[in-house]
Amino acid sequence: MSKQRPKVGEARLKRQRLTIDALPPSVGEAIKALRADYPMTWPEIERLSALPYKEDWKARLGRDGFVDWDSLDAKVLELFPTRRLPASTLLRWYDLRYEQVREEFLKVSAQAKEVVEVLAAGGIEHLDEAALKGASNVIFAMLESQAPEKRAKYLLALAQLAQEARKNTVREQLAATEQQRVDELVKTSELQRARLQKDMEKLSAKVGKGKEITVDDINRLRERVFGLPPVSNA
Repeated sequence: MSKQRPKVGEARLKRQRLTIDALPPSVGEAIKALRADYPMTWPEIERLSALPYKEDWKARLGRDGFVDWDSLDAKVLELFPTRRLPASTLLRWYDLRYEQVREEFLKVSAQAKEVVEVLAAGGIEHLDEAALKGASNVIFAMLESQAPEKRAKYLLALAQLAQEARKNTVREQLAATEQQRVDELVKTSELQRARLQKDMEKLSAKVGKGKEITVDDINRLRERVFGLPPVSNA
């Protein structure tokens, strides 16, 4: 018995490539605009997708097409033999690539707000390293939606919080452990701080050169600062 396909609004177990993903990004942006700004129904957008393409298709909205079929590779055209975007395909793509992503972002934003409120109520002096480590997953998820120049700022602030949390942990252990053990913890913390500072200097230099902070950069901080597993590029 074959598994039932997920319905609209239901998350997929794994990211799958959709036919519309093979088209230029401008097509996806046009679909979002037609749906959100005007708005149009899926059958109406399907009709427009089959019309002759005009670069300034918004100027004569409803009379020109927004997909430049003639410029596409043969392999991409094979995915759309009728040179149109079926309404059902449009609905499925929009749900997966926009609606569900937006809902997830709003959920993460709400979680991040709660994290900030908890940290503000407790104060830095009571910041628990384990609690910050758990919250960091939420914060890192938000970083993926931030502009590159803002990522460095937030990463640095988060790293500084982590250092404060480590200092608090060391202070708590001071009364219950031997001084030698505490010295080792402090030394390890300082080594980690030095490595973190070096990484942050590299990230700042990248931003200064107009380069984007990548998922690999974020993973490096996840592993070095929080001991978290890396996130995928998907």
